[in-house]
Amino acid sequence: KSGFKRAHTLILIFIFTGIFSGAFLHLLAVKGIISTSRNPVYIFTLCRFGHLAIGAYAAFLFFHNESYQKFFSLTKNKILQAAVILITILFAFNIIHLPSIVDQYFLDTVPAILFGYMILSAVTGNFLFNFEIGWLKLLGKYSYGIYLFHPSIAQVALILFKKTFRNNVFNYEILYLVIVLAVTIIIAAISYEFFEIRFLKLKRKFSLVISQPV
Repeated sequence: KSGFKRAHTLILIFIFTGIFSGAFLHLLAVKGIISTSRNPVYIFTLCRFGHLAIGAYAAFLFFHNESYQKFFSLTKNKILQAAVILITILFAFNIIHLPSIVDQYFLDTVPAILFGYMILSAVTGNFLFNFEIGWLKLLGKYSYGIYLFHPSIAQVALILFKKTFRNNVFNYEILYLVIVLAVTIIIAAISYEFFEIRFLKLKRKFSLVISQPV
């Protein structure tokens, strides 16, 4: 019981640390104490704590779902699921816009909450879509490599595209995305099969608690 409360409190502290850091930086920018030429949120590490902690909080809720039955009744509500998916799509394609202060200093907090809800909805087994598909499970294995390599691949591809292709909608909105996605998955797969899997096997020898598939 005490460990449960400590973990819950610690995660909330991290969430509010991230939110407070963004608000504090906004105040400094308004007062002219710091420069706004580059968004300080991307430099000040504490601002990222909240985003990580929101993901941790989603995991905490999942592993203690018996204590949060009312919340999980919301994650199983398909009308709410559809509404959250629609909001996420509209937000991702800039069809709906956030207030400027949110856009500048709490931009990643909003998608963290939206995706946290969708992930919890997906693991309840009552989601609008079935993610238990072979190729999606395979991408799940490669997800760390996809996360790790995609910024570098995207930057290199952008440099090559600027030198090679004309600036039009097809090249940069479709072809660029397809190539970056394909190359990222290929490199992530190579990384997993030839490097990561060895470290995962090694980790199991030292793990006190072996992770179980959800």
